[in-house]
Amino acid sequence: MDETLQPEVPELQPTPEPELLLTPEAQYYLNEGAGWARFLGIMGFIGSAFILIMAIFAGSVFSILGRMSPTPMPAGVGAFIGIGYGCFALLYFFPSMYLYQFANQAKQGILFKHTPNITTAVAKLKSFFKFWGVLTVIMIALMVLSFVFSIMIGLRSH
Repeated sequence: MDETLQPEVPELQPTPEPELLLTPEAQYYLNEGAGWARFLGIMGFIGSAFILIMAIFAGSVFSILGRMSPTPMPAGVGAFIGIGYGCFALLYFFPSMYLYQFANQAKQGILFKHTPNITTAVAKLKSFFKFWGVLTVIMIALMVLSFVFSIMIGLRSH
């Protein structure tokens, strides 16, 4: 038997990357920011609730205003405005929820020195900024469209 002996080659182990460590100062700032995020999240929940209450009562308010007005309002105005306010309440709720979740996870992660909580907190903060980024792009697009339609209507009237 002809066996060739090969020298043992040790498996190359990748060198571990150093983990990101939060200094005490960074933990302090993250904890302070989480406190403000919790406050803003709670204020957002309260604001969403008020907007939702306005949405619920918009139909009855506009029906009363329609009876008081010398010119009748079109049918369904109250329902249309109520649905619009309901959509605004929903749009206001989600960023508030992301901020509140960020705050809770960040505070727990710092308190218990638990990296998965900090990771979840940063993910919620990313979701908050992503939500506002997408909403901002949509709003800018709607503004541009309304500007273009306004110009077209203005040119047609002459």
